[in-house]
Amino acid sequence: GTKLWMVLAKTGLLNSKQTPLVEKRMNQFAQNKATFPVSYDYLDEIRKICVENNSKMLLFVIKDHTKLCLDIREEMPQLFKDIPFFECENLLRSDYKEWPDGHFNNSGHKKFANCILNHLN
Repeated sequence: GTKLWMVLAKTGLLNSKQTPLVEKRMNQFAQNKATFPVSYDYLDEIRKICVENNSKMLLFVIKDHTKLCLDIREEMPQLFKDIPFFECENLLRSDYKEWPDGHFNNSGHKKFANCILNHLN
């Protein structure tokens, strides 16, 4: 179903931003959105387990293709609070597939993999 939906959206036969399903999902998301960053709670638990087991935890953030200029630490300071994280600084809009996809293309995957590898050394 997703592949068919994406083909229809990419060919213009479906307005992917205004389908009843998309609107329903966005409304559900808005209603269930937490007032605090749930991710932090989970990540903090993982961090504690890593500390207890003398294991290293590296957190990498993949920015949305529409927010590449966003400074996460400044714009969303409560997202990860005191948990350090890394970003791939050299990503460009051209490293992502086009709307409605927004995932990395081959260039984006390669850049992000190299970013991770650089932090592992």
